[in-house]
Amino acid sequence: MKKPGSDLQFKDIQGLAIRGFGRLPYAGYLCFGIAEKPLFRRWLKGLLERGEIASGKVHNTELGDSNRGIAFTAAGLQTLMESAWLETSFPVEFTEGMVQPQRSRLLGDIDWNAPKAWRWGVQDDIHGVLMCFAQQRAEVEQMLDDALQASNGLREVTRIYAQLPEDGKEPFGFADGISQPVIEGTYRDQALVSKRERQLHAIAAGEFILGYPDGSGQLPRSPACSPAMPGSDRLAPHCLRPELRDFGRNGSFLVIRQLAQDVEAFKAYVEAHSREGLDVGEKMLGRTREGDSLTRDTSAQGVNDFDYLEDRKGQGCPIGAHVRRSNPRSTVHDRSDEAALKVSNRHRILRRGRVYENADGEVGLLFLCLNASISRQFEFIQASWSNDPFFQGLAGEVDPISGTARGNAGVFTIPASPYRHKLQSVPQWVTLKGGAYFFLPGMQALCALAE
Repeated sequence: MKKPGSDLQFKDIQGLAIRGFGRLPYAGYLCFGIAEKPLFRRWLKGLLERGEIASGKVHNTELGDSNRGIAFTAAGLQTLMESAWLETSFPVEFTEGMVQPQRSRLLGDIDWNAPKAWRWGVQDDIHGVLMCFAQQRAEVEQMLDDALQASNGLREVTRIYAQLPEDGKEPFGFADGISQPVIEGTYRDQALVSKRERQLHAIAAGEFILGYPDGSGQLPRSPACSPAMPGSDRLAPHCLRPELRDFGRNGSFLVIRQLAQDVEAFKAYVEAHSREGLDVGEKMLGRTREGDSLTRDTSAQGVNDFDYLEDRKGQGCPIGAHVRRSNPRSTVHDRSDEAALKVSNRHRILRRGRVYENADGEVGLLFLCLNASISRQFEFIQASWSNDPFFQGLAGEVDPISGTARGNAGVFTIPASPYRHKLQSVPQWVTLKGGAYFFLPGMQALCALAE
C-alpha cells in the first residue's frame, strides 16, 4: 500500500505537537481518571466542537488567551475504546507503563527515584491528562476547575501548575529551552537555510508524529483500532492492516515526569568546587549560564549551531556533561560527522516542559516530551546516554545533573591539560516525584473517542 504523503496534516494534529504555546506562559496539568464514560465523551465532544483544543493549523498569532491539549494512558484508551482496543497494536512500553519494574531499572528510577516513593503515577489509576495554557495562573486554575465541574465524568488524581520562567532560566540558574529539534515541514523549518543548520536541527516529521516517514524513511509503528469502534469511520485505513483503522495517525507519544530540583545543594556544591576560570556548574551542564556552548567549534554561527568535532576530548564541554549526553551530535561514533548526526538524530525528543513551584517551596521541572517511539527516543536517551556509566569511554559516571547517582557516590570528570579535574561525591540533585506515559491522539482520533 502506498505510504501517506509527507505533507503534515496540521488541522488533524494537536497544537502541542507543533508548538510549545510560548505566548501562554502559565499551564496546569490535571491527571484524571474517567468515572463516567458517557459524561466524559459528551464533555470531550463539547471541547472539540467549541474549538477549545486547537489544532496545529492555528498559528501562534491566531491563538486566543487560552488553549488545551489532552492525552491518554493505555488504561484510559482501553476504558474508552472498550472492545475496539487492540493492545498488541500499541508499543509494549506504552501498555506496560513507566512503573513496570524492568523499565524502572532501565530509566534509573531506583533508590530515591523509585516509583514506591512517587506522589503520583502509581497510587491511582490515571486515565489521561488535561493540559491547560493561559496568560495568567488564575485562568489556568479556573480552566481545570471548570473541566471537573462541567463534565461530571472526571475524577481528579493530581494537578500540577507550571510556567515558563520570566528570565528563561530553569531553577539551577541556566538558560533553558535552547536546543530544540525542528520538525521538517513546519514553519520553523523554513528558517533553516544552510546545509549545516539542516543537518543539526531539521528532523523528519515521523520522529515525532505518527503517519509520516521517520529519519530512516520508514513509517513509525502506529496503533490501530477495530472498525467496529463508533466514530472510526472518520479514521483512515491502517497502512499495514487495511482491514483496521489507523488510530495513531497524526498522534504522538507523550512522556511526563515531575523532577524536583535541590537548588540549595546544587549551588553549595558548585560554589565549593569552583575556582577562578572554572565554573563547575557550567561544566556539569555543558553550557554557560546564558546558554552559550562550551565547545571550541570555530565554525559555529549561533547559540545552538555547534558540534563537538573539534572538542572530542571534552576539554571545552566535558564528555559527560548533561547537554552532551542528551544530544552528542556527531560524536556518537567515529564515522563521518554526517553519518553520525543521522544516527544521533534518530534519538531526539521534542520537549514541552515548564518549571513548577509547590506551596511548600519545592521547585523543579515538569518534564514533557513528545516522540514517535518512547523506547527508541526517550528511554534510549535515559538508559544509553544519561545513565550509562561508560558513555563514550567514561568509567563509573552518570549525568551529573539528572542522573541517578546512588546517594552521594557520583563522580564527574572535567578533562583539562595537563591534568584532568575529577569531582568526587557528586550528590543527586534531581528527584523524581511522579510520571506516566501518554498518547496524544490526532484531532480525528479524539473525535472518534468522543462518539
